[in-house]
Amino acid sequence: MRRTEANALALEGEAHPIVLGSIVRRVWAREQGDHKSARRISPTRAGSRELRERHPGLRGSAAVAVSVRADFPHIPQSALGTAHHLPRHRPPFNAIEPKDTIELFGRLGDGANLPQGHPILNLRNRVTADRAKDGNLPFGRYLPYLVHTWNAVRTDCPISRLQVRSTTVPTPK
Repeated sequence: MRRTEANALALEGEAHPIVLGSIVRRVWAREQGDHKSARRISPTRAGSRELRERHPGLRGSAAVAVSVRADFPHIPQSALGTAHHLPRHRPPFNAIEPKDTIELFGRLGDGANLPQGHPILNLRNRVTADRAKDGNLPFGRYLPYLVHTWNAVRTDCPISRLQVRSTTVPTPK
């Protein structure tokens, strides 16, 4: 029987092997041109190892995803981790502004002290309402939500309603 990526990562002693495996798969798929997360493709073991060596920050992104998901269970860990480490021609949130990244993911997790109209509060409300209405959302909807929220936070622009077109993921600012 073939081992899953998470099994292989656990045998290698990685923390959060299931989450790291899913983030690696999403990041790898994006590097292969799947920007809408529409296809279910996975790297080989060697490809996964090479990707983790090129992007050592993926482990930190997995830890952030686990932490946020523990407090706010409405966004999948793979979406949180992938957003934290957006690859390929898009700088990761953490490379743009580490302090804002900590703030975004911290407030996304706990929702503390967010005034009406705050982009993070709108993201939390939108995802919660969408999941209550539709159940599980397609993975491709989470990344545009997260990037749109990130851009609104970075430009200090309040938003009354989070609406994102079904196009490719916007570029983080």
